[in-house]
Amino acid sequence: MTIEVMLSPKSIALIGATEREGSVGQALMSNLLLGKDKRAIYPVNPGRNTVMGLKCYPTISAIPNHVDLAVVATPLEDCPSLG
Repeated sequence: MTIEVMLSPKSIALIGATEREGSVGQALMSNLLLGKDKRAIYPVNPGRNTVMGLKCYPTISAIPNHVDLAVVATPLEDCPSLG
């Protein structure tokens, strides 16, 4: 992976995407949507079917396309192998 892919990804998975006001997942999702014409956005949240109008995936492995960058925005206790 080159630094260019990290700084200007064509697709981003947001693990922990949500619409819950005041949450990190909501703030990141809102900001990603500002550039949605430049990249694919894949919200990931096992408890949601959609987030802010986009199809939501239960896991990152359920995303059918290549993901250049994944961002994790979940509390530590919600990460099975870390919490």
